[in-house]
Amino acid sequence: TDNVARIPEYGPNSALIIPEVNRPVAAKTGTTNDNRDIWTMGYTTDLAVGVWIGNSNNAKTKGALGGTDAAPIWHDFMVTVHQQPNLAANLVDPAGKPYPTQFTQPAGVALAAVCPGTGKKAPSGPASVVPNTNGRRTPTPAPTAPTVPGSYSVAVPTQRGREDWFPVNQPGVACGVLTPAENDELALALRDIQRNAGKYTPGSIETVLAYRNAATNFKPPPYNQNAAPTAPPRR
Repeated sequence: TDNVARIPEYGPNSALIIPEVNRPVAAKTGTTNDNRDIWTMGYTTDLAVGVWIGNSNNAKTKGALGGTDAAPIWHDFMVTVHQQPNLAANLVDPAGKPYPTQFTQPAGVALAAVCPGTGKKAPSGPASVVPNTNGRRTPTPAPTAPTVPGSYSVAVPTQRGREDWFPVNQPGVACGVLTPAENDELALALRDIQRNAGKYTPGSIETVLAYRNAATNFKPPPYNQNAAPTAPPRR
């Protein structure tokens, strides 16, 4: 729902928002390897919609992306259902009453300070210790991919928002310390940027580099240069 945070990737007026109906919406895009499966999933308080683009024989699409191809379909469907009276009439609760237009804060969560770059819950202190950027407002040009995987080291003056929602009882952690699984995931992302930089927006690359710069214990694993990237185990 944080449109400001995704401006570097999608711009301020992407298909992932629905200002036509003047209500908040949550949305997420996805594009699988080789552009075979193209997704946008999203919801308001009264409607959840998923859009998939692909070929029934699992062939590659011609460069389709979640944000540019699935998202407009999702957007138009959401707007149409909310604006057409005969369709909007079905968006009611079991008692026949309209759902609230605003998302309700779940029990057991609270706003807390966010670590710049990594997005982890800050260990302590008020939220104001992190600059109030409400997302990444300072996009930088996409850097040239390095020769050695994991050797990115550039100044990326970006921040995540100063606050985010966390479970009330979740402890803060050291902002730059990665777990072994996080280390592997970051290494995989850096390697993929090197190999396939053309499929990423500058904002996406910027986000990964900001994460890398914020990590204090990152260790690039040794790579077989001829091997295909392998995703770390699911947690």
